[in-house]
Amino acid sequence: MSQPAFLFDLDGTLVDSEKGIVLAVNSARSEGGFQLAEPSFLRERIGLPAEHLFEDLDLESPQLTEIILKFRELLTLSINEGTKIFPGVVEFLEDSKSRGYSLSVVTNKPAELAQKLVLNSTLRDFIDLTIGVGEFPPKPKPHMLNYCMNYWKTKNARMFGDRIEDMKAATDSGIEGIGVAQGFHSETDLLNSGASKVFLNFYEIHKYFKDEGWGSK
Repeated sequence: MSQPAFLFDLDGTLVDSEKGIVLAVNSARSEGGFQLAEPSFLRERIGLPAEHLFEDLDLESPQLTEIILKFRELLTLSINEGTKIFPGVVEFLEDSKSRGYSLSVVTNKPAELAQKLVLNSTLRDFIDLTIGVGEFPPKPKPHMLNYCMNYWKTKNARMFGDRIEDMKAATDSGIEGIGVAQGFHSETDLLNSGASKVFLNFYEIHKYFKDEGWGSK
């Protein structure tokens, strides 16, 4: 039997990164002389590629590249200061690891930034593989998920995420998508995008797996 695997989105799923992202985006906007974004505008876009965080500014390509680089520089500084993990995540990852699951992060963050975040947090004790955009297109494209399953040589996998893009990527990869409704998208949004189940947090997820068993389906 193939090794079971859990794949996780990062921002809004494992990591409560909203405050740090909002601060980094608006600091980059301020330094560039642009208007600040409303937190609600940014919250809707957290988890998407970085250009979506500045799409209201209608910037030309060189300006957009420059402000994204500044944003990522500021975000890296905030990562160095510490990362807030959602309640229940560590306990679930620890239990999953003890049961033989391979654990991967699959995120629309650039791979280098995502790897830095994982290594500078308690996630480093549990996550075996961190995949981000760069070599692969962002979710909802399924390429990153497919890479993880090829890496682990398994189809016995589930994808956990807080956005509809995560659920669509899971569907296109032929695996189960489990929604975590603690971000912008609602339970209904996630179910309509292909989630088989939706939970409000990782305490609920952990309880479900304890009660229902840890099999592949």
